[in-house]
Amino acid sequence: MRNFFFGFLIILGAVLVTHTANNSTLRGNATPDRSGATTVSSKAVACSSTAREPAKSGTNLVANGQFLCDSPGADNLWMTVTLQHKASDTDWVAVATSGFHEVGTGTTSGASAASRTRGVQAACGAGTYRTVVETARISRGNTKTYKSTSGAVTNPCG
Repeated sequence: MRNFFFGFLIILGAVLVTHTANNSTLRGNATPDRSGATTVSSKAVACSSTAREPAKSGTNLVANGQFLCDSPGADNLWMTVTLQHKASDTDWVAVATSGFHEVGTGTTSGASAASRTRGVQAACGAGTYRTVVETARISRGNTKTYKSTSGAVTNPCG
């Protein structure tokens, strides 16, 4: 759990460090009007992320998360996927965790669902498991974080 917490802090720190309030680069949905002038939307794109229930794959347990942003995509998107094991009635322990980064059209429906899915795996074991996905995106100078937790699955490896 401690590694998961530090991983999220690293991602959040990267988001804050790369955020530039006075960005001079035009970003957004550039649309020419009849006069030939171009207007650029300054509205941030919306993104979502989903945690999928852990599932058996061979002799491993796989936890996946998937993200999707509106066009033209996020300037930066970071996602951390964590497979957790239920240690007690109230405590979950990280079994595997990994962070991922994507930009631009790679975050949109123009990229395949498979390429927008990231995951972690661990050896199969008895018990109850879940997937936790934490996502941070920057779009047009706006930073937003998301968190998604899958349902718990008991003995997914059989």
